[in-house]
Amino acid sequence: MVYFEVSDIILAIIGGFFISLSSSFNLYMKGRVTGFSGIFYSITNLEMEQYHWKAALLCGLIGTSAVFYFIYGFDNVWNSSKIFDTPQQMVGDLNYIGFALAGFFAGVGTKMSNGCTSGHGVCGLPRFSLRSWISVGLFLPMGIGLATLRHYEPFLNNNENTKDITENVNYDIVAGIVLGLSLFILAILLIIYYLKKSISEVLVGLVTGILFSVGLGYGGMYRRSKILGFLSMYENWDPSLLFLLGTAVGLNVITFNYMIYKKQKPILHKSLSLPTKKEVDLRLIAGSIIFGLSWGLGGLCPGPAMGLISIFSLHISIVWLIAFGVGQKFVSVYDSYQQKKYQLLKVTSLSTLPREAFERKSLELEKIASL
Repeated sequence: MVYFEVSDIILAIIGGFFISLSSSFNLYMKGRVTGFSGIFYSITNLEMEQYHWKAALLCGLIGTSAVFYFIYGFDNVWNSSKIFDTPQQMVGDLNYIGFALAGFFAGVGTKMSNGCTSGHGVCGLPRFSLRSWISVGLFLPMGIGLATLRHYEPFLNNNENTKDITENVNYDIVAGIVLGLSLFILAILLIIYYLKKSISEVLVGLVTGILFSVGLGYGGMYRRSKILGFLSMYENWDPSLLFLLGTAVGLNVITFNYMIYKKQKPILHKSLSLPTKKEVDLRLIAGSIIFGLSWGLGGLCPGPAMGLISIFSLHISIVWLIAFGVGQKFVSVYDSYQQKKYQLLKVTSLSTLPREAFERKSLELEKIASL
């Protein structure tokens, strides 16, 4: 049996429209793909070259989420449709260990596969990227499988005797602090980059974040119950997020391909900055599977998790996000180790080796370099 409200479908289509508008705007103005796993990694690792626009984007994303709270709270927007689950509903079905595992493996998976639901899904599918189609084709069924399994055979659930600290949180104060900090950081960025005569970077990032957050909010992506209702195949399956993804990808097919093949140059940048990696390798496959399992377990991907900072919870805003960063860093450290190992082998003199040994060593170097 399929369960949904007509209002859910309409709001999902509206959400998909705004997500498409956001990602198309970013591509049209600056030639960039809007991928939240990469944005999070750049921010947490202080990659200063692109820090300003990514920080502005997150300010727009999180600040808009806080504004949503002040407008709607935890009440319904239309019929039974709402922007946020109640705090207890948002985290009540999974314990801290579950959120930590979900966050860590989301970090590992997105770093290995170089993308998540936004990068591969919203921005990769409409470009007809083979890597993105394979990634989505793997992480979506993996998410569905694990979420469905947890529905019928629950594990890592909250202990009924565990004290729920969300009962003591004043969300008016939390959302106010989050909105205030977002505006403060944004003001600093605007001043600095106005003086550097590159304020457009900050403004484009800000607008992209605001539009994306509006899409996530109305589309239901700030509700774990909505996401898990879509991923869990049971008697009350909720298909509304299909309309969100279908609208976002469908519109981006038009806008992205116009930019790539017709216009070919963004308004405020010299050229398009699209992913260049084409090959489908074991790393992509493994990373996509790992991310899908994390999605099915936690019901979260990077964009919504960051947006939910305004609805503070230890489970998501601390445990999941920190574990996500640790997972990304784990892969980064492993990559650095492999690169150093490759460089060490590379400097080995191959010219003095017999032909067969030379070929074996060359194959070994190629294998390490491809990891």
